Amino acid sequence: MTTFQTITILAVAGAAAVLALHFLVAGRRLCREAKAAPRRPLGRWQRLLYAVTILSLLVLVFTGFWPAVRGEPLRGWLLMIHNSAAPAFAIGLLVLAFLWAERRPAGAPGATASAAGFGRGQRLVFWAAALLAATLVLTMMFSMVQIFGTPGQELLFEIHRYSALAMVLVAMVHGYLVALGRGLG
Repeated sequence: MTTFQTITILAVAGAAAVLALHFLVAGRRLCREAKAAPRRPLGRWQRLLYAVTILSLLVLVFTGFWPAVRGEPLRGWLLMIHNSAAPAFAIGLLVLAFLWAERRPAGAPGATASAAGFGRGQRLVFWAAALLAATLVLTMMFSMVQIFGTPGQELLFEIHRYSALAMVLVAMVHGYLVALGRGLG
């Protein structure tokens, strides 16, 4: 088993355990509070864009991590599917970043009850996802040109893999926060 395989399995399992523990300790209370708090629902187009972005992320996670966890290179149809889903994810997240960047936590200066969008945790996850997405896109774009040479391309690939793992962890936290915010506890 490679170092990346071990780190991936431990990180995902550890994040799932931490989220489950958090839910056991505080989840039901947070769900009750979320049901009582005012929310600004997403419009139809934002929901569609969000759904496409999440779906493309799931495709990228499956196609990118399935071979990696099995110790195989990404190639063939999985590589083509991965490369096809990447633009949808990148463009979707970019548009969502512009649409959601101004959402303020409830109680923050300039936020009203109807305009309140993200809590502090959700904003942290949002900006982490935006930075990681930029890293993911740029590492692959720069690895396609030969200005960095083979060692540089290998380094960019490693940065891409670990950034992708960090994105998976951020997506897990995002999903958990969305579930809590919807009062699914």
